[in-house]
Amino acid sequence: MTNFKIILFENDSGDSIEISQFPADGAQIHLNNEVDQKGEVEISGRYTGHWIIEDEQLTLIWLQQNQIIEIITRFELNEAEKIAESLKYFY
Repeated sequence: MTNFKIILFENDSGDSIEISQFPADGAQIHLNNEVDQKGEVEISGRYTGHWIIEDEQLTLIWLQQNQIIEIITRFELNEAEKIAESLKYFY
């Protein structure tokens, strides 16, 4: 896929954070609705992030300037929000 970017951070203990960015191209965000934990958060006061927790793994995803950004990690939601708000984008 063109313009698809993935960054993976992993430590010696196996903890990881995966950050993906790809063009939305008119696509909508769809997440598994059959999970026990899900919700929405505000990112940087401008974007609505959708999150789910499935098998102890958090997925946080949002649409920003026609790009879909996704963070996948086992960290707590508040930590993923901090990561999301600290990202700098260069389109």
